[in-house]
Amino acid sequence: REDFFSKYGTRWFEFARLKYFDPIRMTVIDPMHNLLIGVLKNHWYSIWIQGKALRAKTQKNKRELDLVHELLNSFEIPSFVGRPARQVGEPAGGSLSADTYKGLGCVFLPALIPFVWEASLPGAHKEFQQANETFSRRYDEWQKKHGDVYLAHQEGTAPKWSQASTVRNKKLVEPPKAAELRMHPGDDFLFLKLGAATKIYTQQRYGIEKMKPNHHFLVHLPAQIHDYGPVYGFWCFLGERLNKLLKSFQSNNWGGGQLEVSMMREWGRDVQLHEMVRVHCGDLFEVLTPKHMLNSCA
Repeated sequence: REDFFSKYGTRWFEFARLKYFDPIRMTVIDPMHNLLIGVLKNHWYSIWIQGKALRAKTQKNKRELDLVHELLNSFEIPSFVGRPARQVGEPAGGSLSADTYKGLGCVFLPALIPFVWEASLPGAHKEFQQANETFSRRYDEWQKKHGDVYLAHQEGTAPKWSQASTVRNKKLVEPPKAAELRMHPGDDFLFLKLGAATKIYTQQRYGIEKMKPNHHFLVHLPAQIHDYGPVYGFWCFLGERLNKLLKSFQSNNWGGGQLEVSMMREWGRDVQLHEMVRVHCGDLFEVLTPKHMLNSCA
């Protein structure tokens, strides 16, 4: 196995004996984790929230996230569509599930982000200009006081020992960080093209350093759909939903074995109860039961 790994750069597994097996083409990439929890989460949280494109309010001023929350509250949607938390984007909003990211990326954000950008982009540009002027002034001051010492340490060209006492006694001061534009013009339009061209906004607006492995995996998704059909047939939503359902069953904190049997019994009781109510109540059951529960009972 070690010789095989040294020669080919990959681990041996039994499927490799099959002549028709292509480990690159036939390794399934889960679209739920790749696209929703991967690419969408990276753009929403890592770039917009942590990058301060969308900021929470202060004690005196409202900011971009407040406008997002106001627009989200104005949506009228069916009960089976996952609505994000009222304070989404803030610590109080909690962590988001894949279903919530699906709703954000496909329903809510494409409708409201253009309004947020139109209202907030001029202010972001003004802040960037002021920060850039402050950076230029601070950098000039740093260059006069510490530039020579810092350059000598970075290039390894410090003076000889007889002349190095002044260099050694001075504290090495890092240069000030350049200002960054927190809201990029056109990013609202590029977000609408997320499903079709993820690399466009990532490379052009934020640079190659913002690329994640999920952006590369996304390139393989068309081949996966060609091989296995629509994403609804092979992504992990069903398994994750069943995990959530099983966790909701009462187990009395029992963890000493036979937990699977308890879960199966609870599952059987739940299915039998829904079937009994459906048979005896008829149309009333269909009216009172959400659509996704009807599908799970079918």
